[in-house]
Amino acid sequence: MNDKFYLITEDLGNLVRHFLLRDGSQETRDLPTDKILVAPRRLLQTEIKHLLQEHRVLVFKEAYFRARLNDQVDKNRSADRLVVAMDYYASKPDYILHITRVSIPDQNAPGKWVKINDPRHRPGELSVADQVRSISNIAKQNQKDIVLVDDGIWSSGTFEHIIKLFAENNVRVVKIVAGIVAKKDLTDSSILDRTDFLHSFESKNMADWICERDFFIGSPFFGRTLGTNGGSEPDPRGIGIPYCQPLGDCDWASIDPARAQAFSQLCIKASKSLFLEIEKHLGRQIMVGELRTMPLGAHRQPQMPFVDWLDQLAGQI
Repeated sequence: MNDKFYLITEDLGNLVRHFLLRDGSQETRDLPTDKILVAPRRLLQTEIKHLLQEHRVLVFKEAYFRARLNDQVDKNRSADRLVVAMDYYASKPDYILHITRVSIPDQNAPGKWVKINDPRHRPGELSVADQVRSISNIAKQNQKDIVLVDDGIWSSGTFEHIIKLFAENNVRVVKIVAGIVAKKDLTDSSILDRTDFLHSFESKNMADWICERDFFIGSPFFGRTLGTNGGSEPDPRGIGIPYCQPLGDCDWASIDPARAQAFSQLCIKASKSLFLEIEKHLGRQIMVGELRTMPLGAHRQPQMPFVDWLDQLAGQI
């Protein structure tokens, strides 16, 4: 074992309850996710530790991470500030920026992907610039500054982009609250100076940091979002690209090519475990077309039971 951490932050409890289904159905709001997630999480975490045994796999539990992050948010609330969340960890933010990571097919390398660096809006939402402009207008009308909240800072690129957009609208971002900070040589020091965080790691000591949802195909906002128009916007159908074969890229999860097949099989197995648990509590099957984030390829079969599609996908590994 080396000294590098492979960090996983649990985040599916809140997401499954509020964002699993495309129609925003109340059907999932009261799901006992604490019970539903026990078996899928145990499966994923046990097998990922075995698969990546050369690293120290560290898991931040959702209840702990969310409570601590919201404590920091509450400490930074004031009458002259608006709390703007960039993900879904924060409780009761004033506003949420609905942003995502977009990738598009590499036209020069079939089967490979091109990452679009600047964040894009989630399907069905206003552009990122328009979201920031709308919040900025309210901030200026009420003479308020901005507190940005996110689960963490891996590089400072997304924060730099959002802070620049607020500045263009003559609004100040005076504080950042983040769960995790990976300290990189190129991280903007001015961003770190204004950030309150729970945990920090030197980037040289981190193999990677992955949100739990990115291992579970079909879960809300998993993976990368398929882009269109050269990556300038997300595909309006809301299509997720998994972090595994045969549809996505295991390198997004820092998985060695020699382990890509085993990792991909694990992601599919864990995803099936999750959806079987959800279906057991719903008392029915979930169809592909019901998912808010449909996996790439699955979107062509919207009437197919999702667990059956996962079995079909497993046969392609």
